[in-house]
Amino acid sequence: ELLSDADADAREMAVRAMSALGELADCAALVGRLEDEEGDVRSAAADALVVLRAALCAADVGAVAVLCVSHGQEEVRAAALAVVGGVGAGAASHAGAVA
Repeated sequence: ELLSDADADAREMAVRAMSALGELADCAALVGRLEDEEGDVRSAAADALVVLRAALCAADVGAVAVLCVSHGQEEVRAAALAVVGGVGAGAASHAGAVA
């Protein structure tokens, strides 16, 4: 599976490709990439999860929230926070469109 490939570029491309799958994307696997050793992969995972925010289940959001507050690496916490912020912004814009 490319998401766990030894090559960081392959992992990043796999993460970016997964965002195109929409509801079929494996969001749990993308959440796992928020902890990737490479910053570009973490960033791509955060971007993909924001794009896929409608497909995130409660468990995915909960896992991201845990990373925001408890992960030992600042870079991982920042990537997780970007997802939470993007999900919150998306929910707010959706609520404004519905109102």
